Amino acid sequence: MTPWYGVILEVKNIAGVLEFKGNPPQLIRTREDGHHDGFESPVVQLERNRELLNDWLRSRNIHIPIYGAVVLAYPKQIVSIPPAKTKLLFPSLIPPFIKSIPQQAKKLDQETFHWLSSELLNHHQIFIPKPICETYQIPFSDFQIG
Repeated sequence: MTPWYGVILEVKNIAGVLEFKGNPPQLIRTREDGHHDGFESPVVQLERNRELLNDWLRSRNIHIPIYGAVVLAYPKQIVSIPPAKTKLLFPSLIPPFIKSIPQQAKKLDQETFHWLSSELLNHHQIFIPKPICETYQIPFSDFQIG
């Protein structure tokens, strides 16, 4: 967060050749052996997180632009089809991306910015997903180990 804007970076560490599909939104990885794997689209994850942060900020009467990008953890990752409308970066491109964000009028004064920083830290929660048996009402005894 800055007094002008916020930034969300959705970081992915997925080896192989990557294709960002738009309809339906999906990330397809092709491994060296030719095997294909499908993943939830990082673009969708980024947009969901932007929307959640915007909702959280609006509930505190904060109106500030939130920018975002998908970051591939290593430059050796190969992208055959990039996302159509979402910025895709390698780590070394993060500073230029942040510098390219327009700094229009300051949205938050110093006191509000410090309050917001504290609010973010105080309301952060580690995500611990519910066990799958609770999510789908499957008796624990139905699961087999191994």
